[in-house]
Amino acid sequence: MLKAIRFAVAANFGLYELGKLNGRTNVPCWMTEACECMLRDHSADPQLRIVRIVRLNPHTRCPRIRATTALIGATLNLQTLRANPTPMSSATRIGVISDTHNLVRPEALFALRGCEHIIHAGDICNPAVLDALTQLAPVTAIRGNNDSGPRIDELPEARTFNIGGIAIYLVHDIADVPRQLAGIDVVITGHSHKPLIERRGATLFINPGSAGPRRFKLPVTLGIMIIEAGEIRAEIIPLLD
Repeated sequence: MLKAIRFAVAANFGLYELGKLNGRTNVPCWMTEACECMLRDHSADPQLRIVRIVRLNPHTRCPRIRATTALIGATLNLQTLRANPTPMSSATRIGVISDTHNLVRPEALFALRGCEHIIHAGDICNPAVLDALTQLAPVTAIRGNNDSGPRIDELPEARTFNIGGIAIYLVHDIADVPRQLAGIDVVITGHSHKPLIERRGATLFINPGSAGPRRFKLPVTLGIMIIEAGEIRAEIIPLLD
């Protein structure tokens, strides 16, 4: 994980100087496409203010740089999100995310703030993704078809669990959903990168889409599920224009 981060902000241009990673990798400065995020700078200003958090220029093709920059963005945002949670209510707010493929977007972390639980529907690829999400809320995850390696191999391919009195079946590919879903309130899948909320009989099917690298012209999204008084509602949250 990140051992040290050295950065400087250059006015409105979103320019960051990113220092040593993992104690050995030097990362130079890039001009970035900025996205706005709330950050509390306790050392300089006790008031909440808007600053710009980097997102790597999309023209950069190096996957290692993309993944490294995504993790930096996630790390910089975690302190913000913990310090500024969304107001709590009687409803249970659950984040649903899938197909991150090594990428932890600051926009995704911002959308997931205030969630009491996060569900990942597979194709995680790097366990650091789960580490970042766990900083926000407990995470329930399964393996996708692209998942392998230390810690990821320990995850099941499918699981059934209960949150707020709602029975949830989680599997990566909708083709692997069993025909018999007696007692299951919600089925959550990923894989297709195509967001979906659809009720089939008594069961609500949710695919949050992909929050990772954009595939073709498909949207970059995640889902939010709200459980309140035994009722379930869900929505798809776009992360990029």
